[in-house]
Amino acid sequence: MIYFAFTILTMIASFLDFIKKSDKKIISVGLILCFIAAIFSGIRFNIGVDDFAYKELFNEVPNLFDWIVGGSDIHKRSTEIGFLTYLSTLKTILNNEDFFIFVTAFILVFIHFFAFYKYSPFPLISLCFYFSHEFFMKDWTTLRAGLSSGITLILVIHYVLQSKVIKNYLSIGFAFLFHTQSIAAVPIYYLNKLKLTKKKLLITLSVIILVSAAVNLKDLLLNFMVLLKVINSRSVEYLFNDFFGKELKFTDITLLKAIIMLIFYIAFSKDYLEKDPVFKVCIIYFFLGVSYLLLFRTVAIFGTRLYGQLYSVEPILAAYMVYIHRHSFKKVLIYGYLILFLLATSVYDIYLSELNKTNNFLQYYQTIFNKDEKYKPRN
Repeated sequence: MIYFAFTILTMIASFLDFIKKSDKKIISVGLILCFIAAIFSGIRFNIGVDDFAYKELFNEVPNLFDWIVGGSDIHKRSTEIGFLTYLSTLKTILNNEDFFIFVTAFILVFIHFFAFYKYSPFPLISLCFYFSHEFFMKDWTTLRAGLSSGITLILVIHYVLQSKVIKNYLSIGFAFLFHTQSIAAVPIYYLNKLKLTKKKLLITLSVIILVSAAVNLKDLLLNFMVLLKVINSRSVEYLFNDFFGKELKFTDITLLKAIIMLIFYIAFSKDYLEKDPVFKVCIIYFFLGVSYLLLFRTVAIFGTRLYGQLYSVEPILAAYMVYIHRHSFKKVLIYGYLILFLLATSVYDIYLSELNKTNNFLQYYQTIFNKDEKYKPRN
């Protein structure tokens, strides 16, 4: 209920954007909402299996002094070196795993709000959409991915707009130090150089859907690895494990939602692809993410991770829909549609939390103030 109530609260606050209140009020309300959200996120207790893994890693990582002077083989772990350095830095400040979760929660929330304030025409509407899904379903459980996607969201869009290719790829490289899925952003710079229209994007999307339906990428990858003799136990696990090798069907709600929303953003964009450079980059950003989801549909772990790196731009696109139609009656219809979509997303997230006990928010709210009641992850 607290999750749903917070979604309603941010939805109400987003009306400040809708009725064009001053920037000062928007910033103040946004900061208050971010602070509340960061507090709830920061004091959470073991939501999802990733929390256990992150805390275990935090306890294994030495502080910066011991790492530099005493030496350590922690860098030999498969975890990215940037994230290890981040953990070591926090541990140098305070050797407490709850401190690490708390600080990371604040960074994730405020880095997204900064991006929304910088690029979104209606920052509070974007914040509302962020809190309805990505905040709870990604940034609470996959901290490395959240940090990486936050970095690319701010820096990649900024340097693509300025046509600074070296700084753009340095930004992706920096995000790569936190999570390798940041490579998803590599094509954005050059795709932005193309002259795009709604017709071209919709035709391309149709072709990608047909390719996704006709080609089994899992079989192609397996044959390719056998041919090159690079197949091993880890690759077999990724391709055939019930979790990693899962196939996304076209009826899957995640895939359907991504395709429908992408078509919606393109179809109602008017001429903004040609005249608004920020909107164009954001469309490319989201289009690329949905393309990854489709092309890697038969090996969903790859598609969802690459998509997860890029779908953080969607709250900006949602706000653009209201902005583009701000002078017509469609503004009310589109805003109403987005709110219904937002509510449906929130209900769906709660439904998922019931199915997936590793993300059980209801159990979280029962244990958040009682740490003696241990959270038991799914076997």
